[in-house]
Amino acid sequence: MEPVAPNSEDRIIASENYVGREQALVKHTFLSRYLRDGLPKLSRFGSFAYVDLFAGPWEERSADCSDTSFGIALRRMREAKRQQQAIGRDVRMVAHLVSYERYDDLSAAVAPFRSDLEITCYQGKAEDHCHAISNAIKSVGFRFVMFDPKGLPNIKHLKSLLEQKNTEFLLNFMFQFANRFLDRMPALETWLGELESEENWLQDTRGLTAYDRETYITDRARAFIAKLGQFEFAPALTVDETGSDRALYKLIYLTRSRYGLKVFREACLAALQMQAFSRSQIKTQKRASKTGMNDLFADEQTIDPGERSAKIIANAQVIAKARLLDLVVDSGATGVAWVDVWRVVLDEIAITHSQLGHITNELRLSGRISIPSWPNERTKIPKDEFRLFAAN
Repeated sequence: MEPVAPNSEDRIIASENYVGREQALVKHTFLSRYLRDGLPKLSRFGSFAYVDLFAGPWEERSADCSDTSFGIALRRMREAKRQQQAIGRDVRMVAHLVSYERYDDLSAAVAPFRSDLEITCYQGKAEDHCHAISNAIKSVGFRFVMFDPKGLPNIKHLKSLLEQKNTEFLLNFMFQFANRFLDRMPALETWLGELESEENWLQDTRGLTAYDRETYITDRARAFIAKLGQFEFAPALTVDETGSDRALYKLIYLTRSRYGLKVFREACLAALQMQAFSRSQIKTQKRASKTGMNDLFADEQTIDPGERSAKIIANAQVIAKARLLDLVVDSGATGVAWVDVWRVVLDEIAITHSQLGHITNELRLSGRISIPSWPNERTKIPKDEFRLFAAN
């Protein structure tokens, strides 16, 4: 799949507010898309809580904080609540926001939303309020917790929130920071060093290529946090430095729901497209500034195919196809249910449920796999219960 420029359907995200803070644009694109797609489906729970454990300080450019995580979340929540009201449903929407320094600014910024949403603001550090917030949201049907800290605090302080049922978590793992101080920062032990039977994990990082080291550290963080909160899935979205092909941080998404995994991958694709587009435009502008010449034939919507996110998007289908075939072949004569294929592949690879479904159909049509229960050619994506078998 060739990467494409992001569309402009998201009216909440104003790209002019993100000049010089392109990483926030990627993160906010993900958050806005995730909440846009996920919130309508969560109405069946009757209530929803958004928890932001580091809702300030921030670097907003807008007067109404619409370019902050909490500002985007509150707008999506109000939008979803009004949509549900229009069809006769009353969904309770709750927000708990922790601000380390700008408590008064935060309180003022959320005032316009109080007529639609129940909002509680806290002043201080996340660990100071986790217990109180955990108790406050126990009666809420579904919860989404976001933690975007500076540095690498002790993740165990969040355990009371991580363990709650019907909870999804988005955690900013400061990869660049962890990678730089890997063997000099004892606090990293709480993120990377507490997996069973791997006492020499730090030694294992030595001699790895930059890519393999990034993968190793990220996978350890994903595995430990998933284990801490007993989450089934822990995929990650890489947010890169603006001027180089190096990871700045990882947004690790934690869920126990297959549906949540599907929504994550759709939002992840939107964020990767935005990152590829933004970084390509910056590269073009720098080249023009350096040479003093603009490319008259350059398309403003063009994405550099060599940009790191663009390559992730382009390569994902090839990697996913190979992984799918491995799962089918390994299943032997009993075959494997489609649901047990896509839940593994989406957790590991940056591909959407729809994309993988079409790949599966193409493999069926080419004779590389067999799906006996496929009803007719109008069906394009398998149902969860369909069993996949290796071709004879």
